[in-house]
Amino acid sequence: MSVEVSREPEFSSGIPQKVFSGDDVQSTLEVFDSRRYDVAHDGQRFILARNVIEGTPRVTAIQQWPALIPSQK
Repeated sequence: MSVEVSREPEFSSGIPQKVFSGDDVQSTLEVFDSRRYDVAHDGQRFILARNVIEGTPRVTAIQQWPALIPSQK
């Protein structure tokens, strides 16, 4: 969100405006209460991690995985 602010003659703020959403930039903007973006020092740009999915998503299941761990004797 962005809001215009004036300090003179007294503090006042404008109506908040949406800058972008996660859908707009193909990103999850927060994960586990941690944001995945930051604002440049000049306040003019953002850097963020984007979700990139190429091909078909896969899940690998390893059955009986404890048997693969070398025993400690």
